[in-house]
Amino acid sequence: MESDKAGVLFVGVFSDGEQTQVLCDTGNGSHLHRLSEDKATMRVCVGSPGRRSSVWKCLRGKNSCDIYFGTRTSFSEFKFSFHESGIYRLARNTSARGDATFPVQSMVKGSTDPRLIDRWTRPEWSEAGTSELVSILIPHEDLIFYPNDGVRWDDVTWIPPAPHGWLSEIQYVRVQPNQGLIALMDLEADCNVGVADGLILPDGSVVVAHWRTSSISPDKQDELAELRTTARADVAPVWDLSPSSGPRAMYWQVSNTGTPVLWDLALTAFPF
Repeated sequence: MESDKAGVLFVGVFSDGEQTQVLCDTGNGSHLHRLSEDKATMRVCVGSPGRRSSVWKCLRGKNSCDIYFGTRTSFSEFKFSFHESGIYRLARNTSARGDATFPVQSMVKGSTDPRLIDRWTRPEWSEAGTSELVSILIPHEDLIFYPNDGVRWDDVTWIPPAPHGWLSEIQYVRVQPNQGLIALMDLEADCNVGVADGLILPDGSVVVAHWRTSSISPDKQDELAELRTTARADVAPVWDLSPSSGPRAMYWQVSNTGTPVLWDLALTAFPF
């Protein structure tokens, strides 16, 4: 994550009112993605069935530009809500299990909402017409084996895994159409990069899920090892940590632009 920049990922959304397309350009090649107006949900995962990250699910509101985001397996318990009003939040759902199995405390001082975990306001739109939502970081070492993996795979966009000692980053960003090509990510030498999918919102803007691979510094590797150990020690006794159950931990950070950065880490006792 700390290597010198070797390139830039440019992304543009183009619409003529009938067809919306996302163009991805790295300077060494370009790819065009045609989006469907009817698509309301996108699901993205790093790896392949049987050895993978969490499946990350993003869906749009029925009659608004509200956006909802979380993992496929935990969406019924908690999710991110990026509201058209500009209020963004992470909260439990009303059907969520209690603190004994989901021990997350609210980070909002003075909140009386028992479901609220965190709340913030939408970052300002950039001059180029982008607004960041959330980023997911998945180290290669956390792409664990799932014996008899039962995840549905045919509705998922699969991203190829990063090599050993690297990570995959998926960034979700809202992009206004017809603003030209916009620089979204710095790239390092020998990385892989692309656009996974996109959702068209009622106002014509698009939620773009784009990704890159990056190397992990030795210091960050040590920090991640400590995080995995701590996360496993803090798990409630009722949780099944066997590989077949596919337990994972979400470690939260905040970027320098104020948007959430989530580490998708393995919780199994022997992840490698």
